[in-house]
Order: sequence, then C-alpha cells, then structure tokens
Amino acid sequence: MSEAAKIFWNSSNAKNYPVMLRFDNDKESWGPGYTQRELIGKSMRDKRWIPEEGAILDLGAGPCTKFIFGPEIASERVWAVDFSPTLLEKSGVPEERRTVDDLTTMRFPREWKNKFDLATAVLLFRYLTLQERKELILKVKNALTVNGRIVIIDFETMRQDEISEEIGEAEQFCLRETCSQLEDAGLGDVESGKSNYLFEDGAGDSAPLSVGWVTAVKR
Repeated sequence: MSEAAKIFWNSSNAKNYPVMLRFDNDKESWGPGYTQRELIGKSMRDKRWIPEEGAILDLGAGPCTKFIFGPEIASERVWAVDFSPTLLEKSGVPEERRTVDDLTTMRFPREWKNKFDLATAVLLFRYLTLQERKELILKVKNALTVNGRIVIIDFETMRQDEISEEIGEAEQFCLRETCSQLEDAGLGDVESGKSNYLFEDGAGDSAPLSVGWVTAVKR
C-alpha cells in the first residue's frame, strides 16, 4: 500500500470507518459498516467456519474484528493484523495480540507456525496485487494448523475502474483467480460462492450488497 494511502487511513478522513469515509474533495462515501461485518460473521458461523476453540488470525482487521467474531471471541482468541494502529485499537482485540504491520511486507513471527485454526481476510484482498495475495496465502498456509481453514471475503462485482488508489485499493477481487491461488499453494477443499445482503442506506432506501467468498483447508 502506498504511503499516501496509509496517511489517508490514519487521518480524520477514516475516523468513522467502516460507516463513512471522507475524501480530499469533501465527498463522503457511506458504507453499510458494522452491520455488514455482523452479517458476514453470522454467515461464517452458519457455515461452521469459526471453530469453537483454537486461535484465529484476522488479517486487515481494522476496527471490525469484534463485529465479525463477537466481542468474546475477539478478546479471547483472535490475533489481529493491520497497518493502522488507529483502526486496530478499535478491533476489540487486546493490545498484546494486535500487530501493526503492512501485510505486503510483513514477516510472520516464528511462533505463528502451525498456530491458527482459522485465518480470515475480510474485505482485504482488493488492497493487494495478485503477487502480494500469492505471497500472503503462502504465509497463511504456514501459520495454519493441520485442518486449519482460510476464509477470504471481498467485493467480487467491483470493476477495475471503481478501484480507488486514494485509499490503497490495487486490483479486482476474482473468485476464480483466488481459488487457483489457493490450489497452487497446496491447500485443499477449495470452495467459493457469493453472499447477498440487503441494507438501508443513509436515506432509508434499500441497498443490496453482494460479497464473494473463497475458503480452503490445510491438509
């Protein structure tokens, strides 16, 4: 991620994220925010992806971990990584399990080897290039336990001309491409699909939202 994008995310422009972002042209971007994360978490629980015990790694966590996993799991079992300390401190994860680092260059600690039963990347991959995604998947594989799972969720319908360099977005998220990367990394039981939600926008109108997901297991 560019230094300009990092400055943006650590500025007052992002203080209300994920509910609202403010751009330099004073344009505000509304988002479904915490409700979206809660529904994503519910979908993960319904699919039984969240283990009843064991360690969880949340990549690109920002302020949303406690809304995806619930405050109890976030405080007891989640390790969270994000480059923004301002956003990460709102995650609900204790300071000793928060890592402030850039996932495009971060070296995972040795003690993370074979540690995590679940690793998640929720609305992260569009901020990474294809090469950066490939490298991160390999690091995650090394950090997963045997039978540990990776779950990747992002906006699959976003066009390349909708990508915002100002906030650090890099490339479209593609289900097929991500499945191939997981298979190339030697992960098994690769599956993909879409989840559709319906929100009320800031004006009280119905706002449909679709995210794509890909998951795989380390065997």
